[in-house]
Amino acid sequence: KEAGGTQTPNQDKVVFEVMDGKSPKVDADPKPLPETPIKVEAPKPVETVVEKPVVQPKPAATRPQPKPTENVAPSSGTSEWVVQVASVRDEADANGIWRRLEQKFPSIVGRAFYDIKRVDLGDKGIYYRLRVAGLADKSAAQTLCSNFKAGGQDCLVTRK
Repeated sequence: KEAGGTQTPNQDKVVFEVMDGKSPKVDADPKPLPETPIKVEAPKPVETVVEKPVVQPKPAATRPQPKPTENVAPSSGTSEWVVQVASVRDEADANGIWRRLEQKFPSIVGRAFYDIKRVDLGDKGIYYRLRVAGLADKSAAQTLCSNFKAGGQDCLVTRK
């Protein structure tokens, strides 16, 4: 049985000639020497010039001051409508927000009063809703809320 493969005639001839002391008739070409590596200089550090951006002062954003209206004057407090301006976790924070609103909107809140409603929202916790009250009717509440929004204060009109 043959092991397989291709038979090459005289494949061991050179080996036997060397063993018999004869010089083989093989021309040997030596492999070429490896190339000498090119010396690469280390890269020079890149100079980065960072220019400071020119900051031009932005003009102060001016919001139009709300116009006082006669419709927002407090009535006898019998209206069921209020304007909610905040909902916070702490009653002291609600009082602080009212003081800031009095400074920012003196012509609006100077003639109104506020109340703070404690609301238990279960898993969400207890909140204190700051509301402007004592308004004549729903229309007065909507006008007041529009004036707040014109001055940058979020609000919503709701029933007591």
